[in-house]
Amino acid sequence: MSVGEDLRLAVGHHQAGRLDRAESLYRRILRREPEHADALHLLGVLEFGRGRAADAARLIRRATEANPRFAPMQMNLGNALNASGDPAGAAVAYRRAIELDPLFAAAHVNLAMLLNDRGDHRAAEEAARAALGIQPGLLEAHITLAMALRAQRRLPEAEAEYRKAVALQPSRAETLSDLGALLAEMGRFNEALERHHRALSIYPDDPRLHGAQGSTLALMGDLARAEQSFGRVLAVNPLDFSAWLLRGGALAGLGRFEEAKACFDRVVAANPNRTEAHWRLSLIHALPQDAAGHLGAVLADASLPAMARVFAGFALAHLHDAAGRAEEAFAAAAETNRLFLELRAAANIRFDPDGFDADIARVIAATGKDTLAATASWGDPSESPVFLVGMPRAGGTLVEQILAGHPDIHAAGNLSRIAQINAALTQANSDRTSLAEWDAELARNSATLHIQGLASIAGGKPCVLDATPDNVLQLGLIAALFPNARVIICHRDAGDLLLSNFFQLFADGNLFSRDLAHCARRMRAVDRLVAHWRDVLSLRIHDVSYEALVADPEAETRRMLDFLGLPWDPACLDVAATQRAITTPAAWDARQRITAGRVGRWRAYERHIAPVLAAG
Repeated sequence: MSVGEDLRLAVGHHQAGRLDRAESLYRRILRREPEHADALHLLGVLEFGRGRAADAARLIRRATEANPRFAPMQMNLGNALNASGDPAGAAVAYRRAIELDPLFAAAHVNLAMLLNDRGDHRAAEEAARAALGIQPGLLEAHITLAMALRAQRRLPEAEAEYRKAVALQPSRAETLSDLGALLAEMGRFNEALERHHRALSIYPDDPRLHGAQGSTLALMGDLARAEQSFGRVLAVNPLDFSAWLLRGGALAGLGRFEEAKACFDRVVAANPNRTEAHWRLSLIHALPQDAAGHLGAVLADASLPAMARVFAGFALAHLHDAAGRAEEAFAAAAETNRLFLELRAAANIRFDPDGFDADIARVIAATGKDTLAATASWGDPSESPVFLVGMPRAGGTLVEQILAGHPDIHAAGNLSRIAQINAALTQANSDRTSLAEWDAELARNSATLHIQGLASIAGGKPCVLDATPDNVLQLGLIAALFPNARVIICHRDAGDLLLSNFFQLFADGNLFSRDLAHCARRMRAVDRLVAHWRDVLSLRIHDVSYEALVADPEAETRRMLDFLGLPWDPACLDVAATQRAITTPAAWDARQRITAGRVGRWRAYERHIAPVLAAG
């Protein structure tokens, strides 16, 4: 047969799934014409489909050398290079495909997916939008754009794209699940769970869907059900080490530390470079000192994934700190924070201390006594909300654990609802320059809905504690919406506060904590704002010092309960016995006997901390 006839037959076998016969014909063509571009290309596509990405890349690269102007070859080369571990080469190939055919929507999408994977979410957004400009109904483009927007924390825009994707293919369980995860990030948990349930009704045994539902339940603070969801994942795939990490995290949050340790140990045994497990072991004080050598090697190895090095670095810093090796601990933390900042900067995410100072100045200027007096009649009169605010790592988790032991207090964890209410009201009143000019009825409805939501989770308890530290930024709005709410402000020695933030990796946000000077700037800005709130607010405010609390727990707890109008209950001080989910990194610390052992810890690091404090 002629080469052309062989190729026609080979393509027919390939399309029909008769891969061995197709391969035989492609190779027969290549024996006759070793640089036949179509045969090289299609044999590469066949090999790619069999999971042999490196072989596919070699074949398709030869095809592009023989025919350098065929855009689909370049895109398939990009796919093979990406799968074989060469994302930089893949990006070059995708861009070459787009250069050859600017209207090649699939190449734009594949480039966007790659850019998302590499953390360049703004460039991914541009590529996905380019694909949609060519082909507006392209499902993968909407999904990829949603992912890029979500990574940039532009959550309402991401939601709109996910909804478009769901409308295009309502039975795509993965998209429903992703939408559910996004809604959970936005604090809309009932809607989120409804999407997860719909996804699981389509594929009830899909471990990925159970894992996504588990992550939403964990974000809600329902760690018991989250742990069960991760267990379902592991029942299907015991080698899903991400699920072992998530299950261990849920168990740690529930105070089941031995079970959590077993989960993390399993990951370490299977893959010592999966250093998130080491980091999580360090959080529950279960990481052996002999892990230090391996963690140091991972931190220093630039060929390893950046986040593996970050987890290793924080775990190593905790190990050195626990052993009293302050200089080694600080060096590990400093290198890890530098690496983390580089990683976020590559995704165009930075903390702007000047911008934060300016934001605080605007809040202060916009919330004078006259403005707040004009909002005094807006809110819901309920006395149930209690807001626990301040800087992260100021002792809020310990205060919450103490108060959670009281039978009349429901500790709701770190809720995100106040920030969401603020965003919604700001958008709805975008044409009004002053808070006093906002739509009072809309604000009152928002307050009432929030109180109803608190009642639905409080189990009949009269006080609901929202422990979101950054609600300190929202106390003007809180005063307008909940004039009878009470506020507890947590304070901690500045040196210990800076050090604790610097050594802790947060799940989301708090990028200021990666730089001591930035953390100090933010701390001082928050102090200025707190002073302003004291001057203008009519809210009842109580201050609790971490140092005073650990020095005399009973006296300080009595003061807090008196402020809340609640009787003394000794169960508050039995923090190890209080059964609740703790979703912060302080889950282990908050359950230990209350001592002053960590007060003044920064003195061991004075050489590094004192200059930052002195800078003013």
